[in-house]
Amino acid sequence: MKTLIRNIEQLVQTENDPRQVVKGEEMNQLPSIDNAFLVMDDDRIADFGPMDRSPEDGDIVVNANGKYVLPAWCDSHTHLVYAGSREQEAFSILRNCCGKLLRIRCWSKR
Repeated sequence: MKTLIRNIEQLVQTENDPRQVVKGEEMNQLPSIDNAFLVMDDDRIADFGPMDRSPEDGDIVVNANGKYVLPAWCDSHTHLVYAGSREQEAFSILRNCCGKLLRIRCWSKR
């Protein structure tokens, strides 16, 4: 199934040529695309870029006008002694940082 997310205010942490290692001052850079689109094919990112390159349709089309999308964001912070889910805590942190987060959940079929 093809999902198209259109009119994204800011598509965060996207690179056309991904770096293998990020360290030092590079850690202060957060690449992003303003006024963007993202296409997912099942559970994989199939395409992304500025809206002027956006496809017109998908099986599901989401208008993310005014929202931020973070497709590569991963909070690897954890505590071994805590066995519960911290998902709500992560979204609370993001909501406080940027209240315009578009929440879309994707589950892998693996």
